[in-house]
Amino acid sequence: MTVATTAMRASARLVLSIFLLCFAGMALAQTGEITESDKAVFAFFTLNGHTPAYEEWVENSPKYLAQTTYEGKREVLETELLRLKWGFGTYNVERDFIKIRTPVKLLIQGNYLAFSFHEASGKNVPYFPFPYGKEWIALLINDLDPLFELELTPEERARTASLPKNRVFDGEIVLRLRPIKADNNNTQKLDGTDHWLMMADTGRLELLSGDTVLATYTAPWFLESAEKGVLPSLQQ
Repeated sequence: MTVATTAMRASARLVLSIFLLCFAGMALAQTGEITESDKAVFAFFTLNGHTPAYEEWVENSPKYLAQTTYEGKREVLETELLRLKWGFGTYNVERDFIKIRTPVKLLIQGNYLAFSFHEASGKNVPYFPFPYGKEWIALLINDLDPLFELELTPEERARTASLPKNRVFDGEIVLRLRPIKADNNNTQKLDGTDHWLMMADTGRLELLSGDTVLATYTAPWFLESAEKGVLPSLQQ
């Protein structure tokens, strides 16, 4: 066997290994779910120009800690490392928004629908915590203040016609948030726990009662990007 032949075979094995890794990653991307919590961590590190400590992240996750055998832990570690590395490698902070769905209190007064968060008083905005290993990332929304009261369109008034007026009732809010800034220099203590802080802008907001969307707000820049086809479907 010549040196050239050996080199060619080694090169072929390398190409095959890369192909198999890419194929495994694509297969996992089709079946392994990337959660909103994962995306929050991806966003934090993307905005700071760093890479997550994948093994530490996985080894402190509930899925890993729930395993009681070496084989189980190893399988979770290998699967999660591949899933998270693939997810981070394909993550785009400009289009892969973080989706949050959480309960709110709703109030219809005249032609306006107002909301407030359960965890906060008045028009205060709560933070949304996401775990990263033994640490926490707090997502804060930068621009909700003008949106606590939405003026209803004629179509929205029709959808809310049968709902109680001037009385608080339970509902939900769905937010699609674009992370814009993250601080990896200092943590801040929130409710007694240190958090890394990350800010986000609101791209889309929906207020719901049951499965009925009562009112919506879409940021102009979000709408323009969606019309250009550079954002995912609002149904996701």
